[in-house]
Amino acid sequence: MKKGKVSLQFITELFLVTFTCIIIGAGVGAAVSVPITNSLLKSQVSSVEAAATTQASSFGRPNANGTTTNSGTTTNSKNNDNMATPGAIVATTTNYISEVSSATNFTVILQLMGIGIILTLISSCAAVIFVLRYEPLKILTNRD
Repeated sequence: MKKGKVSLQFITELFLVTFTCIIIGAGVGAAVSVPITNSLLKSQVSSVEAAATTQASSFGRPNANGTTTNSGTTTNSKNNDNMATPGAIVATTTNYISEVSSATNFTVILQLMGIGIILTLISSCAAVIFVLRYEPLKILTNRD
């Protein structure tokens, strides 16, 4: 075999391995990422809600029913005119994201393939440079 043919064989083998790994990795990543992301999101939302509840009870902010809890005592803080007192913090409702549908799309796959091609070219160049230093027939004849 000539050096060019050996070099082409290295490059072809590396591209096949790279694209197989990209396809398997992208498939497994897309299948596993959504449930894990939703689980992490659910725990993060519950953590933030618990922290907000703790903070509200510590600083005496009014609850949804208009009562204020401050150091274990409960007082009614509803005003008949529905006006907030100056400097008071007004409670707002926060809508959190409940689930993520997917993080993988065609653009992400193309970016993975682009990175794979660049890494394959770099690694195949290293293999070709190493192989071109030797004569293939000499390597095969010196084997024991």
